[in-house]
Order: sequence, then C-alpha cells, then structure tokens
Amino acid sequence: MPDDTLPHLAIDAAPTAARLAAEAARLLAAIPAARLRGQRWYGSKGQAVAGLHLRDVAPLGDRLPAVLALVDVALCGGAGETYYLPLAARPPAEAAALLGHDLAGAFLALDTPSGAFPLYDACLDAEVNREVFRRIARGERLAARGGAFVFAPAPALADDVPPEPVRRLGAEQSNTSVVFGDTYVLKVFRKLANGVNPDLEVARFLTTRTAFRHTPPLAGSVEYTGADFAAAIGALQTFVANTGDGWQYTQAHLATLYRQAQRLGSGAYGDEHAARALVAAFSAEYLQAARRLGEITGELHAALASDPADPTFAPEAVTPVDLGEWVTGMEAHLAMVLAKVAAAAEGYPPAEREQLRRVAAAAPWYRERLRGLLALADVGLEKIRHHGDYHLGQVLRTADGFVVLDFEGEPARPLALRRAKHLALRDVAGMLRSFDYALYAGLFALRPAAADWPALERVGHAWEGLAVDAYLDGYLAQTFARSASFLPRSLDLIRRTTAVFLLDKAIYELGYEIDNRPDWLRIPLQYVAGLLPPG
Repeated sequence: MPDDTLPHLAIDAAPTAARLAAEAARLLAAIPAARLRGQRWYGSKGQAVAGLHLRDVAPLGDRLPAVLALVDVALCGGAGETYYLPLAARPPAEAAALLGHDLAGAFLALDTPSGAFPLYDACLDAEVNREVFRRIARGERLAARGGAFVFAPAPALADDVPPEPVRRLGAEQSNTSVVFGDTYVLKVFRKLANGVNPDLEVARFLTTRTAFRHTPPLAGSVEYTGADFAAAIGALQTFVANTGDGWQYTQAHLATLYRQAQRLGSGAYGDEHAARALVAAFSAEYLQAARRLGEITGELHAALASDPADPTFAPEAVTPVDLGEWVTGMEAHLAMVLAKVAAAAEGYPPAEREQLRRVAAAAPWYRERLRGLLALADVGLEKIRHHGDYHLGQVLRTADGFVVLDFEGEPARPLALRRAKHLALRDVAGMLRSFDYALYAGLFALRPAAADWPALERVGHAWEGLAVDAYLDGYLAQTFARSASFLPRSLDLIRRTTAVFLLDKAIYELGYEIDNRPDWLRIPLQYVAGLLPPG
C-alpha cells in the first residue's frame, strides 16, 4: 500500500504514459513542496516554493507508464527555476521494490479505479532508464507538446541494447547518474538553464575533435528543444574504471600520513625542514600522482585550445576590456563576501571573530591584490575554454593517472559565464586551493588532541607544499615548457597571476563556508587572513 503520508490525487483511469501526460499539469500542482525539497538533486531547499508548473511533457512510449517532463518551479521572493522531472507510476508492490517500502522517492498516490499507484521520479526506474538508452542508440526524436526530446548516439556508443545491470549511483547531488553494466554512465541534468550546456558541449568537443583521452568519451546525448527553451537533459559517457575520485584518494593518503606522523612522534618533524623530509620520503607515490595530475591538466588546456577554426573553442587574445571586466567582477564579489564576513563575525569564537574583523577591514588591500591581474594588459596572452570548477573531486583516479569530469562550471554562475573563455590559470588555482582543503579535512577526520594539532598541521603544510610543487611541475612541463599561448611567458608573472585567482577562490570559499559549513570556515579564513601584512 502507498505510504499513508503521501497526498492522494484521483485520476479516472490507470496511469498509462498517455494518461500521465494528459494529467501532468494537475499532477505537478498537487506535489507538496516538502516532497520536492526532499529530492537530493533539488537545489533551492532554503526557499519557499510557490508552485510547480508544467513547461512541457512527452509520454515515453506505450509500454511504460512514464513521461518526460520539464517543470518550472516558482519560488517565493526569487526567480523561478526549471527542472527535468521524468515521472512514472506503478502498482504499490512494484513501486516499493524500486523505492523501498517507505516510498521515499514518491511524490503522490494516484487513486484510480484499479487502486492507488505511487507517482515517483522515473530516474529511479531501471526500465525507464533502459528505454532512454535504447532511444539514444536509435537516435530517435520524441515529440512533446511544445517541443521535442532529441536522442543522439555518438561514435563511442558500441551497443544498441543497454548493458546490464542498470543501477543508479547513490552519491548524486545536483545531477543523477545511472550506470549500465559498468560500460556506460548516463549523467542526467536536473536543474536546467536555457542554452548550451557546457558539460555536454566540452565532452563532445574533447571526444570528437581532440586527442585528449583523460575524460570519459561521450557515447550519446539527450537534449530538449522548444520554441523558447532548449537544454541538455543527459550525457551518456563510457564508464572509466577507477578507484574513486581525487579527493577520496587524497584523504586516504593523508590519513595514513598523519597516522605515521603520530607513530613517529613530533620529535621526528619538529621543524618545517624535518616535516618536509618526512613527507618527501613517505609520500613519494602520491607526489608522483600529483605531478601526473598536473600534466593531465596541462594536456586538457592544450586540447581545449587546439581548434582555432571553431569560434566556440578558438583561443582569443586577452584585451584590456577583458581584464577590466574580470577585475570588476572579482571586486564586486569581494565586497559582497566581506559584507557577509563583517555581519557574521559576532557569531564566532574570539580568535576567529578577530580574524574575520581584520579581513573585513582589509577590503582596500584585497582589492589592490585583485587588480594585479591588470599587469597582463601588454603580455600578449590568450583566453581559452577551461574547466571552471576544478578541484580534486572533479577527477577520478585511474591506472593511467586521472580522468577529468564535470565541465558544467560553478553551478551558481549564469550559463553564459560558465561557457565564457578565461585564463587557464583559474583552473590551476582551483586545484591548488583543493590541496589546502584536503590537508585540513584530513586533520578534521583524525581529530588529534589539541596538543598534537600544531605538529600535525606542520606535516600537513609540508605535504601541501610538496604536492603543489609536484602538480605545478607537471602542469608547466606540458604548457610553459611548450610555449603555450594561454600562459604568460614569465614564471614570475604566472606566479603572480595564480596568486590573484587563489585569493579570488578563497574569498568565494569564505562566503560559501559562512552560509553552508561554519565549522570549515577556518580553512579559507586562515589563508585569506594569512595574506595580510603584519599589524
């Protein structure tokens, strides 16, 4: 039986695909906001929902009681959002087998003459996912009321039947991932923006137009196109065997390093030189991997800059206008975050409160550092397409090093900015900040005694310094040593430019941690406060 807490809605016939499509607007209007906010992929959990409205819908076929739908979510006091929300309805026993007996993924119970049918997110349904795969393989076009869902295979798709088993990955966040027999992964985009999705766009470019092989090859796609709205719905990629992402790999290594340091005792790393020697000896394999990650990052940037004939990807000369706009954007973001820092300071313990006040008062100093980007005005530099949200969680560890994932860019940024060309060193700075986060996340997980913290932190900083050096060595070997046009021709200017992006990224992190993870605020706060001159 459906969960008694589910709201009920009467429909006059069994929930076939055609019936669900006919009733779609009424079904959406009846879904409680709490059920929508309970979905892991739903973004605006902190904002009240004014209502759900159907943008477009298509029945998936005659066999399955499922529809593909685009839903406009009206938010109270804010702009609306559009989501991809496929819906399916099955008898209670079948739905319970898919969702668990608490029907956690269900939205409604549909009361029909044949009984009550739970209505749920169709991405949870293996048979729906199989049908999507088959349509991709056949290159079909599915007509909707106001547009169409376009399914397209890519050269990397070698199967016309979905490999088994079909399973949904449990670690999803803003997207949903479905694996087909450890052969393919279908990444389903849930929150949609009108326009070209950079994740699908870049994956298609790298797969079909470059020799870069450190990203999963694109095997197919699903896109929606309508009169006034177009968006990517899903990207089917070849599954790449891996041992987890770069963050997991790094945390496992740091856990072992810190435990080794504890066994040796602080006398073995009593100063910075001793700590660096300890890490150099113990972390040799990790440092080699960090260098390989740097090489792959350089290869990625070179690939993204490799086609001067394609206006979307062709490198372009950096102009004074570009530099001025970038600096203005960073300054505006700085002002917004430092206002947040000043307002939040009173809620923190004395030591952090003082650091927050000092940072908030140093806005002119930080602005001057950001304006260091203007030194690139006469350098003859090129801007390129880049990753845009690059960190250890965006790469998978493989036998050959790493593969790079997720070219969507920072989700909170407008689509046009996520597709815009910029300096490649923005990606480098993102990865370097990830190393800083990693050393502290490892310490937080270890929970050392307060007396042991300073010595272990010294080991962490020694590890970070060596990891950063290894990563940069690998990156520069693939780029600077090969006269890449997207880098300054001076190592000093590379260092100073990277420092600007490190500051900008850490300012972003300050705002993020205040809003979402106050216990981790100390990570970016120590970095940003540590840049200030004494006094």
